Amino acid sequence: MQIKRSNIIYLILGIIGLFIVVKLIVQISSAINQQKPASQAAIEEYRHLFHGEEMSELSNAWNYNSSVRNQFSLFDYGKDQKYCLLIYKIPVQNDFSLANINTHMNNDLALHSGGYLTINENYTEFSYKIGKPPKAKSISLSYVGNSFKTMLSSDSIISYYYFGNKIAIKLNDENTFDLYGGAKNEQESIPFEIVFTKKDRKIYLIIMTVNNLGDSIPPGKLNSILLE
Repeated sequence: MQIKRSNIIYLILGIIGLFIVVKLIVQISSAINQQKPASQAAIEEYRHLFHGEEMSELSNAWNYNSSVRNQFSLFDYGKDQKYCLLIYKIPVQNDFSLANINTHMNNDLALHSGGYLTINENYTEFSYKIGKPPKAKSISLSYVGNSFKTMLSSDSIISYYYFGNKIAIKLNDENTFDLYGGAKNEQESIPFEIVFTKKDRKIYLIIMTVNNLGDSIPPGKLNSILLE
């Protein structure tokens, strides 16, 4: 009996769909198995990136700790909790220099592949890749639009101000993003301050956004509350 061509196509599509579903289940299961309780030591490490008088205005809101990557921590900042801070210690090679961070505009920026978990907070969301990241010898920061400015650049800190929708970070020559996100609504723009700071050969990423749509961030605000 001759099999119709359309049936063969449906069979192939079904197999592909099943493969995608199984792969996603494996990725989610792997992510669950890698999760660990929040590390108070990591929270304190991140808090000590700030001036002492600013620590009392930091309220830890959420943490993701893993057996294969450093902890992501989310803080609300300010007496009125106006600002939101996402902090992450990026694994880097021992000789990493902030000069190995590059930025470029990409108006087609989008997250196409699976294998990510998402952090949601008010008007923002960030997705980070499941699994162990490589030690970075270079970091690439992409953004949408042209309202991206370098505020400060030295051997120990690089700071950017951005009013837009999405940013993404790649490590080395990876084809996929290690971190991607920004405004939940694709049609909205929000303010960001983005800092890479180097302390004792460790590289910390700090992203400041706002908890209320329409609020602003004075350029240089994040720099002013960080320890030099």
